[in-house]
Amino acid sequence: MNKKIILLFIMFLSLFGCKYKPISNEEFHQLVASNNISEVNYHLENNFNVDCEINSGVTPIMTASLYNRTEIINLLIKYKAEIDKQTQSGWTALIYASKSGSFEAVKLLLDNNANMNLYLKGGENAFMEACSAQQNKVALLLVDRGIDLNTNKNAIGLNGLIMASNFGDIELVKKTLQKTDDINHQNTYGETALMRASIQGHAEVVKFLLEKGAKKEIKDSFSNDALFYSKKFNHTEIYEILNQ
Repeated sequence: MNKKIILLFIMFLSLFGCKYKPISNEEFHQLVASNNISEVNYHLENNFNVDCEINSGVTPIMTASLYNRTEIINLLIKYKAEIDKQTQSGWTALIYASKSGSFEAVKLLLDNNANMNLYLKGGENAFMEACSAQQNKVALLLVDRGIDLNTNKNAIGLNGLIMASNFGDIELVKKTLQKTDDINHQNTYGETALMRASIQGHAEVVKFLLEKGAKKEIKDSFSNDALFYSKKFNHTEIYEILNQ
């Protein structure tokens, strides 16, 4: 009799004692952010929503990309995560990874055919976010993979060359120029790549752009040119280059 009771108890535990207990979306994202691979896999095996959202549309693959959790990104892709899903403001996993400088995550997403040419509501793409955060290694990778550099869909008409010149990385400027339609493109305020480099004090970039045909006489919406800004911001070397 006792043996029967024990067997029944064991059967009860096997059927009900290990029943899956779901967690909240926020808790799942915390597991992703902390790189808890085994727990993430456990919940996915139990049909947890691989694209569960927090904060107006942030998905687990976005969280993993932000924190450069490549093993978890691979795991989420295995469970058919939507790699190009966008938040309400337009963020994607690739844009998050680019902004945060998560190079390995960016490469992994691109290797899995992430769309490079999706945009935030303001019109910025992954390249522009990488430049704004001074993530030159990521920006160079995006250029090499063929991201659109001529777009001016953003609110103030920036293109890739203006962003790269403002950043000041000469290698990035050279690569960007090779894929840019117009070296003298002006944004909404009339600024050119040469002006932005002059404002930021990037003498090597200024010299390079002039050699490649940038026009120093172009004026912005305030009737100021690159020479004016080099003097205003006390960039003596650039002022002398432009004044030749």
